[in-house]
Amino acid sequence: MYGRLTLGMAWALTQIVVLVGGTWWYENRAASAGEPASVTTAASRPAGGEW
Repeated sequence: MYGRLTLGMAWALTQIVVLVGGTWWYENRAASAGEPASVTTAASRPAGGEW
């Protein structure tokens, strides 16, 4: 039982690797300084204030 890698176990392992790799890639892309953070100014807010 332990020596055999079934198709289901290979598929589950593939999904885990893709999930972890995709999360790592997304975190690195989101944390990079590729785009500056947007700054909210009084001029960019709609007139009348917030609801």
